[in-house]
Amino acid sequence: LDRYNVGYIFTYTTELAGKSAAVGFDNVSAGQTAARYLFDLGHRSFGMIAGITQDNDRAANRLAGFRSGLSEFGITESAIAVREAPYKVESGAAAMAELMSMPNPPTAVFCGSDILAAGALKYCAAQSIPVPDAVSVLGFDNLEVAQMTSPELSTLEVPAEEMGRRAAEYILLSPAQRNHSRQTELAIRLVMRRSTAPRNR
Repeated sequence: LDRYNVGYIFTYTTELAGKSAAVGFDNVSAGQTAARYLFDLGHRSFGMIAGITQDNDRAANRLAGFRSGLSEFGITESAIAVREAPYKVESGAAAMAELMSMPNPPTAVFCGSDILAAGALKYCAAQSIPVPDAVSVLGFDNLEVAQMTSPELSTLEVPAEEMGRRAAEYILLSPAQRNHSRQTELAIRLVMRRSTAPRNR
């Protein structure tokens, strides 16, 4: 694409490579936001169901942000139980099964996508593990499924529609105009529903 001067743009990230542009959000910061939110709820035992991080900078950065966010509160990386899984409901359920089978299971689990979180909630329902009383579950994306789970899913909302619009606008620019619009960072938003709660409520 660079060789033939074809304009292109990355989404879901603000990182640039080659002659690319990027419109999205800071995945590290998003992970840190999740960490602070769950810590502020009083949780001290954490898990994460991440997407497959190999060759996926977005999933890797989200995990790195969650770890670094918790490190600010003195929680070491080794103390955070992490499972990686493909973005499928059944994969999220299997990963949650592993986390909840630990001798000291986490009381708060951050999922790298709402699809993984839906699987985590499915497992908890099947095993009669009350959410959020026994474990809080936080998703990522704010997909439509987040309002269809039981309980409804707390999540971090990604500005997907705006990313798509901004990406299209960039592609329509002239090559000269593109040089001035290569990097656009958008905000994410915490959406609190019923799948998370204070630890000692």
